[in-house]
Amino acid sequence: LACRMLKIRGTIVLVGVVGMNMDRTAMYKKEITLKTARSYGPGRYDQTYEEGGQDYPFSFVRWTENRNFQAILTLLQNGSLQVQDLITNIHPVENYAKVYDQLAVGRSMVAIFNYTTSEAMQHTILLKQTTYLKGKGVIGIIGAGNFVSRTLMPIVKKEHVKYIISEQGISATTLARKYNVGLAGSDYQVVLQDPEVEGVIIATKHDLHASILLHALQYPKHLFVEKPLCIFPQELEALQNAWHNSPVLSLQIGFNRRFAPLAIQMKALLGTAPMQVTTTMNAGHLPADFWLHHREKGGGRIVGEACHHIDFVAYLTGSKACAVCMNGFGPHPSAITDNATILIQYENGSTGVINYFSNGNITYQKERVEVYSEGRTLILDDFKKLRGYGFNKFSSKWMWQDKGHTNQFKAFMETVKKGDHTNGSFDQMINTTKVGFAALESLQKGTWILI
Repeated sequence: LACRMLKIRGTIVLVGVVGMNMDRTAMYKKEITLKTARSYGPGRYDQTYEEGGQDYPFSFVRWTENRNFQAILTLLQNGSLQVQDLITNIHPVENYAKVYDQLAVGRSMVAIFNYTTSEAMQHTILLKQTTYLKGKGVIGIIGAGNFVSRTLMPIVKKEHVKYIISEQGISATTLARKYNVGLAGSDYQVVLQDPEVEGVIIATKHDLHASILLHALQYPKHLFVEKPLCIFPQELEALQNAWHNSPVLSLQIGFNRRFAPLAIQMKALLGTAPMQVTTTMNAGHLPADFWLHHREKGGGRIVGEACHHIDFVAYLTGSKACAVCMNGFGPHPSAITDNATILIQYENGSTGVINYFSNGNITYQKERVEVYSEGRTLILDDFKKLRGYGFNKFSSKWMWQDKGHTNQFKAFMETVKKGDHTNGSFDQMINTTKVGFAALESLQKGTWILI
């Protein structure tokens, strides 16, 4: 119908979701242009605008997403926009199921719910009534993303998991039902304040690690936080200050590579002699707007992911880093570069080279580690194959890929159940985190940075 109504070289604009079965012949004869209008207006799907708060200049973009909403709200407020005739009925929110059934069969155009916020909001829901005994390793999990659902829960599903918490509570509830967990919600403070909970696992997105951990350090519990510890130096300083007066029983961070079976064997074979370690992460490409690339959300891939190998090299050398230099790919690499080489000097004389690349081929292995020490060489490929050269009783070993997640969480649960008081090598966590920050500083200044 639109094609028939239009003059030659007219335009059809799609607003909202409609059928796209267009008559090509009708469009061809009149050279009709078809456009789609993005919902809400300029700014939609632009993270720097919607989440970063960077507005478009008024003189260049008059009607942004936000200003469109402001205009509509103003029209509603002053009575210029009348919507009463659209409202079919008004219901108490308790009748939501009946109302949605009516909407589904087309008996209602617009339904409005009446509800009150006078009562306290419920942030936690009970899915299963369970009695938890102290000393059995009762834990709460903060975060319900891909890592928790795909990696963590299959490992700890037989443990005493009392809570799963997510930002909105929806993904937490879905995951809690799947694994028969008793409580799900959206307020992590409930987990920290529950005296039955002995261990807490923090596995949210990177930008929330430091803030949640700062609260968690106020309670006498065993804590586990996924890597990275934090994404900004000022957060690290705050965590260090809080740690010194914290009643926390233990703290571990999610550097799982050091728990991998082949990594443990490498450590045993190498001993304590100084060594040269070269690691390469064929990380693969991520879209430019992926959250990990954002410095304020994910920290960038060096701080957010390369920290795995920064810790792994520290584990193999058995020493702390004392100086760092990083070179980025291209003429003007940024702080969120994902193609870089990090050089590290260690207190015991060891050296480390960490290559983090996203421009390699996806068919090549993701991780490779080479160690040279005292006439001996170890080559680790993708945590599946370990080859040794110059060792009397070792030449090679193959196994299914194991990056240490299972051993890591078993070790954490063992600590929770036994009630061990340990700092979980907090100093090494701090040193590893400082290396990541120093690498970015080195990239900016073009020089070595002392730790």
